[in-house]
Amino acid sequence: MNSQPISSDIIKFSGICNIGLGTAMVCPPIQNLLGVEIPLVWSILIGGLLFYTAATLIIGGGDLRRYGSIIAHEAMLRFFAAILLCSAAIFSDEFGALIFLTGVGDAVWGIIYLAIVPNATNRTIGELLKGQTGPDVKNTPSVFQGQS
Repeated sequence: MNSQPISSDIIKFSGICNIGLGTAMVCPPIQNLLGVEIPLVWSILIGGLLFYTAATLIIGGGDLRRYGSIIAHEAMLRFFAAILLCSAAIFSDEFGALIFLTGVGDAVWGIIYLAIVPNATNRTIGELLKGQTGPDVKNTPSVFQGQS
């Protein structure tokens, strides 16, 4: 039985991209450079969410066997964000196209996560979403059992 971590550079890369997006959200000078005006409270909330998501993706991308379920749930959050953003694009006069493209980008990342994680972990999407272990992790020590 192979207990080596399975990693994904693509998932780690998406986490690094979220750091850049989060930084752009919480720094008003960067927003001004991009020509976007977001109220400070919303930019801090969205930036904080992006930083949290970045940490989840970078850590999870380093060990898909252990954190694959979390990445699968992140994919579901991406689909939810895509629905919200694409719907919001309808009501935006100035940035409708940009908001819509951001929603499409979130959906694409969700699809990428759901293409990588089940194949890497030998678990179905349903097993990942339920947090069930696949054939490659049964009878292996968990984080809380320690090494003996």
